[in-house]
Formats: sequence, C-alpha cells, structure tokens
Amino acid sequence: MRFLFVHGTGVRRERHDRLFALVRERLTARFPDAAVDSCYWGDRFGATLGAGGRSGPRR
Repeated sequence: MRFLFVHGTGVRRERHDRLFALVRERLTARFPDAAVDSCYWGDRFGATLGAGGRSGPRR
C-alpha cells in the first residue's frame, strides 16, 4: 500500500517535516508494509515573504 502526503498552501518546510513525520509514524503503525512519501512543493511554488518578513515599512 502506498500513501502520498500533500501539504496545504500555507505550510513551510519546518512545519511540513514535523507533520510528515507524524503522518508517516501513524500510517506505518497501522500499515507496517506501507510506503509513505511526501510531495513538498512549498519552496518551489509557494508564496515567499517580501522584505525579509517585515509586516510594515521601516521608520
């Protein structure tokens, strides 16, 4: 059995990795022979923070 984990639009790499670890752990506990893969696309296609992540202009 194969599972593919696809994250949502607002998930950055660090959060994705934590979520995927949990998903993989739970699925393999229930389905020991399962292959669990991830499709992380956030770095390539996700939104980026402009201006170093500042929410407003400098004063």
